[in-house]
Amino acid sequence: FVFTTVPWILLPAASFVSRFKQLKELEDDGEFEGNDATNRDGFVNAVWWSDKWIPFAVNAGGDYLCVDMGPTKKGRGGQLLWWYHDEDFRE
Repeated sequence: FVFTTVPWILLPAASFVSRFKQLKELEDDGEFEGNDATNRDGFVNAVWWSDKWIPFAVNAGGDYLCVDMGPTKKGRGGQLLWWYHDEDFRE
C-alpha cells in the first residue's frame, strides 16, 4: 500500500518482533542519544524511539509505520505513526 509516494511493505508477523528488538537494541546501546524529535500535532511523544511503538510496515529507506501503544494524553493507544530514521518529526 502507499502513503504519499513512498511504497510501504507490510512485515510478516514474525518480523514485528525482530524489527522491534533491533530498534530496542539500538536504543539500549545509546545509538539514539542526542537525537531530538519534534511532535507537530501533539498526538505522538516527541522522542526518537519508544519501546511503545510496534513496527508493522517498512519502506526501502528503513523507515517504519508503527502502532503507538504509548501515545500522549491527546493521542489514542493503537494509533499509527510514521517513524523516519533520519527525520526528527514524529506524527
